[in-house]
Amino acid sequence: MIPFAKGHGLGNDYIVIDEKDLRAPLSTKAIARICDRNWGVGSDGILLLVPTQRADFGLRIFNPDGSEAEKSGNGLRIFAKYLWDHGRTKRPSFTVDTKGGLVECQCRVEGGRMGFVTVEMGRATFRAPELLRGVADCFLGARLASRVGLARAKYLLFTAQPLTAAEALAVGLVARVVPHDELEGAVAETVGWVRQTAPGARRALKRDLNRQLPPIDFAMFAESLASDEVREGFAAFVEKRPPAWVRGRR
Repeated sequence: MIPFAKGHGLGNDYIVIDEKDLRAPLSTKAIARICDRNWGVGSDGILLLVPTQRADFGLRIFNPDGSEAEKSGNGLRIFAKYLWDHGRTKRPSFTVDTKGGLVECQCRVEGGRMGFVTVEMGRATFRAPELLRGVADCFLGARLASRVGLARAKYLLFTAQPLTAAEALAVGLVARVVPHDELEGAVAETVGWVRQTAPGARRALKRDLNRQLPPIDFAMFAESLASDEVREGFAAFVEKRPPAWVRGRR
């Protein structure tokens, strides 16, 4: 029997396995079988401890369908607790090498027990995943093109590809980008600036600014939310698999 541990973070559950305990590499079929909640252990995925030269620990994250994920915040927190509880580390801060890059884990340890884990996930990115869920988002459709141009808007919406924080700032999708450790101070600073302006005049100006936005097709939005595509899109998201779209439909 292969030794394993199982944990959850905010309801997201993962199985943790040390690659050294495997007699053969994990196949797609084996991963799907292990993660199956009826025939296997049941989980949202597998966290595989692997060797690495780039960090303190190496990690491969597998979805229930056998595909490999780049990162998972909850998965990394579970992995960090596993490392501590199983004596793999006695340092409250360490690095993990993932498919999505290096990640730093900071652990709060009290009385020898790890009770809290903070994961530095790297640089922020932005994307519009609505079409991956089957949602024809009228808000993005109406407003993104006016910000970034029609061609760029089509690319971002139809491919659901990410923008870096710097790109999002450059095209006006976000107003300000700050490092993570400066976030609380930046929020307090921004709130302070806003509070210096007159609230009544601010509300009036907000209404005027909103009038400049393109019209929104609420009927299209409502129709998409009631579609079979939305049901399939969200089912695929929950089950961590690619959506099985029915081709040839509008």
